[in-house]
Amino acid sequence: MFTKYGNPGFLILVLLFTNCMRRSHHCYRDTHCKGKRICVKGRCTAASGRQLSDADASGFKKKVLAVIREQEKLKSQGKLKVKESCNWRDIEVNNQLYQRGVVPLHRNRVDFPFPAFPWKSEVKTIFKGVRITAPLLYFKKNLYFGDHRGEFHALNHKYKKLWNQKTGGKIWNRGLIASDAKTLFVGSDSDYFYALDLNTGKVLWKKKIFNCKPGRGANPEKVKCDLDSAPVFAPDGNIVAGGKGVFKISTEGRLIWKVSFTSHVRSSPGIDQAGNIYVATLGGEIISLTANGKIRWSYRTSGQCDSTPLLTSDCAIVVGCDDNSLYKLQAGDGKLVWRLLGGGDFRGGGAESEDGTIYWGNLNKYLYAVNPQGKIKWRYKTGGRILINPLVDNKGNILVVPEEKRFYLLDPAGNLLYSHKVVSISDTGPIFTKPATMVVATEKGQIIEINSTNRASTE
Repeated sequence: MFTKYGNPGFLILVLLFTNCMRRSHHCYRDTHCKGKRICVKGRCTAASGRQLSDADASGFKKKVLAVIREQEKLKSQGKLKVKESCNWRDIEVNNQLYQRGVVPLHRNRVDFPFPAFPWKSEVKTIFKGVRITAPLLYFKKNLYFGDHRGEFHALNHKYKKLWNQKTGGKIWNRGLIASDAKTLFVGSDSDYFYALDLNTGKVLWKKKIFNCKPGRGANPEKVKCDLDSAPVFAPDGNIVAGGKGVFKISTEGRLIWKVSFTSHVRSSPGIDQAGNIYVATLGGEIISLTANGKIRWSYRTSGQCDSTPLLTSDCAIVVGCDDNSLYKLQAGDGKLVWRLLGGGDFRGGGAESEDGTIYWGNLNKYLYAVNPQGKIKWRYKTGGRILINPLVDNKGNILVVPEEKRFYLLDPAGNLLYSHKVVSISDTGPIFTKPATMVVATEKGQIIEINSTNRASTE
């Protein structure tokens, strides 16, 4: 018998099937979920990694859950005391090797004022259109950096070539100079971690850390293991870096430990004085490890995280992700302090001023100034996406390098002090060979020196 609604038997089957689908498959992607929840195996789940169930966990996630449950058990028994350390180490370089003011400090602050404006810029050398995304290193008046041909270069103070060394894969990030001032370490898309002689560029040793199946495409999730992460020194003198996980290796090439993740670590790790490690993954996880490579905690976001954790003065870390969000987490236990939604994705990295204000660029072309409580103080719009971390000087002024042919200098209130046009877009932030001189590499293989001048600006 048929009704105005059609075949009743068929209608019952449709209702049963729909109800079944609702029970087992609530979503297909994160955007189907409301609020802060994410889509995990067809179900909308709280974003925190602590709240994933056994059914949702496999491999690495199971390890995370085991650690978290043990921590919760110890907390409930009053046996776990989280000791937080805000005595952050420099996460970019071993600063004792460098002259005053050469390299930004761990919160992307410099302890001197930026060059007085107006500025003048001069193209010093060109590598025939080869893209340079690896930040420059400056040591004993020489420059060291890698490029997308997979070559690492050394130039003297006159920008003349000292040596270059092929690595077999694109170099995306900066190298690291050993405390003996004789060795330079760098990762490559060849999947190898290299130790180069600082004086000659000769390969002293190379180590393949992770085993991945080669794939197709430019996404790091598909292209081998890609050691894109900038290496950093741990307090024990060993080196920590990322790829298809995180690893610690000695300066002699002995692999101390490695932890494989389900997703890629492209940004540089952050390390505190106790040796605890903080990383973000393209799978949307923010993870902390102990100095021995054991999981401390994990926090799950709803988008890939392609930024270096910013270590703040109030015992926290801030990470930008591709879900239009900045996350601030307690360093000790990974608890969410706040989440800030912006008008686009937050990448690259951030900077913290002396008063705790956080500055972070966005793909919507705005620089955001955020107070320690997660409230927006102001925004400043540039002419290009901001993928590079800003820098703050000792006066609180902020240097912004967007994806355009112009640098911006802002005051702490967000007012434009000065802007300077350059010949090409820079994919890296500047370094300081001395307080009055900035040096930056461009996407076209140029190296530009920017100096202060007393002449009137022609721009």
